[in-house]
Amino acid sequence: MTRFDFEEGTTMADGEPVLRTRGLQMRYGKGAGLARALDGVKLEVAAGGTLAVMGPSGCGKSTLLHLLGGLQRPSAGEVRLAGAASTG
Repeated sequence: MTRFDFEEGTTMADGEPVLRTRGLQMRYGKGAGLARALDGVKLEVAAGGTLAVMGPSGCGKSTLLHLLGGLQRPSAGEVRLAGAASTG
């Protein structure tokens, strides 16, 4: 299981996004069976902001939420939650 490492007393600087992703990728399988669930996702959510994830079945919504919540580790890229990183 993945976790975010927070230092005690961590605070966000004014104007810093509370949630940020860069180059987020999630791949399953290899070779001809390779499936790209996410490919280069970049997003920022400000403190107090709201995020809605919508799309058709199979487009990667659940995968994105698992990565944002630290339940899975990305194949590449990083997720930063309150400044703490989870990287692939």
